[in-house]
Amino acid sequence: MSKSTISAAHSQPIQSNIRYISTPNAKNIVHSQDNPPPQHDRFLKIAVVLDRVGIAKSTLYLYISQGRFPAPIKIGRSSYWSEITINAWMEAQKAGGIQA
Repeated sequence: MSKSTISAAHSQPIQSNIRYISTPNAKNIVHSQDNPPPQHDRFLKIAVVLDRVGIAKSTLYLYISQGRFPAPIKIGRSSYWSEITINAWMEAQKAGGIQA
């Protein structure tokens, strides 16, 4: 390939569905339809989970044992739940209700 062919090939416009985002702690990040920006996630302790979903601790662990609620993530001796997972579970319950 000659230099003029390479230059012509690299002068093609970039697809319009790609956008660059600058963040203070990272270099430019490329997001597109195939690579959407990640959702913000954090670990929630049981007290926060119980407050959000409005069920008793015993009911929560019953649902976990029955496979009706996401299992916790164990870090050392502590249990945490993903905020994204809890939010998704709550949306599913709104859509279809809790199956007894």
